[in-house]
Amino acid sequence: KATGKALSIWWNSSSSGLLEQGEFGSAVDKEGNLYVADGEIYVFDKDGKKKGMIRVPERPSTLQFGGKDGNTLFVTGRSKFFGVRIK
Repeated sequence: KATGKALSIWWNSSSSGLLEQGEFGSAVDKEGNLYVADGEIYVFDKDGKKKGMIRVPERPSTLQFGGKDGNTLFVTGRSKFFGVRIK
């Protein structure tokens, strides 16, 4: 559901303030939480506050929700494909 709100997240990966990697996949769940792939998967709520992190065995590149109920986060890595149940 679109709310008309914009969400910006600024991400510093190094002490220089520069992003060290250029691959950032993202996906939004049914509740409006944002999932960002940057070495691990970082989870932010609708207000942009960090809620947690999901560790996967390989650096994630793309994220997509799917499955029968839409509560599985599918993750691609360099050589593997993962599915993570969110609920």
